[in-house]
Amino acid sequence: MSAAQMRKKILEKIDILDEQKLHQILDLINEGDNEESYWSPEFIKELDKRREEMLSGKVKGISAEELTKRVREKIIQKHGKNS
Repeated sequence: MSAAQMRKKILEKIDILDEQKLHQILDLINEGDNEESYWSPEFIKELDKRREEMLSGKVKGISAEELTKRVREKIIQKHGKNS
């Protein structure tokens, strides 16, 4: 399907969408516009640094399961077993 055909199809569908769907589409379209607010140069630099530490072996990662286990242990320590 060409870009022109896709635009035509989208415009046909827009007229019948409810408000919630229109908000979702608008959010999706605007997602890239605010990228700087989410991905500041400092944040990207920190991510790059941490990635290099992982790749070099300087820092060892843990699995999601291990992280969940540790978080649960901390919660139990802080609030007791019934939390």
